Formats: sequence, structure tokens, C-alpha cells
Amino acid sequence: MVRIYVCFLLIFMLGHDAFAQTGADYEKAENLYLLGDYRGAIAAARSIETADAAALAARGGLVLAAYCSNDESETLALLQDALLEAERGLALDPDHAEAHLQAAIALGYRGQIERSAADAKAAKTQIERALEIAPDDPWALAVMGGWHGYVRLEAGPVVGRLFFGTGRGEAIDYFERALVLDPDNMAIRVGYADLLLLFNKPRYDEKARTILSEAPPAPYPAAFDVMMAEHGAQLLEALEKSDSERLALLLNDFVPFIQNARR
Repeated sequence: MVRIYVCFLLIFMLGHDAFAQTGADYEKAENLYLLGDYRGAIAAARSIETADAAALAARGGLVLAAYCSNDESETLALLQDALLEAERGLALDPDHAEAHLQAAIALGYRGQIERSAADAKAAKTQIERALEIAPDDPWALAVMGGWHGYVRLEAGPVVGRLFFGTGRGEAIDYFERALVLDPDNMAIRVGYADLLLLFNKPRYDEKARTILSEAPPAPYPAAFDVMMAEHGAQLLEALEKSDSERLALLLNDFVPFIQNARR
């Protein structure tokens, strides 16, 4: 997979320099994450008894599961570890919005892999709690947009609406709110474009093209943003060439746990 190559290329290129750059333990762990050393960030964050650190460890594990693993058993183990870290954070601080979001993402990814309606519903409960705590947080809004969009894609329009209460309109509304609040966030911007392209309608393709063409220029604050920006640039090139086959290949190869994109 291209995303796995990019993930480990970033780790190789960026290295471990951040570990000597800051004094506080959490800052060391966070810098390792920003540089793309996700395993190093997890190891450092796990030794810190704060909700922030637990949420960071969960976040790192989710990146590994979604973008750096090509084995289902390894992926599920990474998701379970991430969920446990998120739960550790919530035990330390039940009102920690990011810990709720990381738990939601872990549950949502596992639900996609195992086709679990229970996990999908549990993920939504976690996102709703995060939005109660931080109603204007762009990440919380984007994760809710992703939940609506991907559940709709997996379940279909009828089951998605009747059983889960989800739909494309809700997904778009949440992502639009997130992008207004944080227009320079490459992960939100490109993640939104991915979802629009997966909807596979001309009007959504055009909207995705506009969103990607308005992306902020480099430099980006984190290795993850670099990876997302590269993917976004590839999508934009395929859109401008009207290359539907290339678009499908990019989406299938990059978006976590999606098969037969634009079918």
C-alpha cells in the first residue's frame, strides 16, 4: 500500500531528534508524534499518567492501525491498544474531549473491519460526549462528519437513515463547520475531500476539487499533515485530469478500511 510506504518513509526521514529538544515529558512524546515517530510517541506517552498523554498514545496507535499496518490481526491489536489508552485517559479525566474522540475512532475503525453495528453506535456516543464537552472543536465536528459519512457508505442510504440516523447531508454539515473553524487543518480538509469523492457524484467531485485547490501551502506542522497534503495533491491532479480510475485507486489505497471505492 502506498500509504504504508509514505508512513514509514516519514518516520525514516524525520528520525528521533525531537527527544532532545524539549524538557517536559509530554512535550517529548508530542514532538515524537509530530515528527512521525508514532511508536516512539506511544512508548513515551504511556509512561505519563495524564489524560493528555493517554489520548496522545491512543492517537499514535490509531495512525499506526490506519496507515502503517497491512495485517488485520495486527490492525485489530493496535485498535484495541488505542482504545485501552483512550479509556485510560477517560479514567483520569472523564471530561477529556480528545480521549472520547480517540475512543470513538478506535471503535469506528473496528466496526468497519468487523461490520459491527454495536461498535458504530458506541462510537457515535463517544463523539456526542466530546461535542457536549467541546461543541466548537473542529476535530470533534470532523469526526462526527466522518461517522455520518462512513456509516452511510457502509450501511447504505436506507439502513443508514433508519437504523443509524445518518446521511450525506449530516456528514457535509459537520465537515463544513469544522473547516470554517480550522481552514488550515490538512487532515480535516483532505479527509473531507476523501469522503466527498467516496460519495461518487459529480457535484461532490466538484466540491472536493474546490476544497483541495484551496489547501494551505507547506510547511505543515506534523508528519501526518505532510502525508495528507501529498495525498490531497494526488487527488487534485486526478480530478483536474478527470481520471476516474486514478481517483478510485488513490481512495482504495489510502482511505482506511475502504474497499471498492467509487463503485
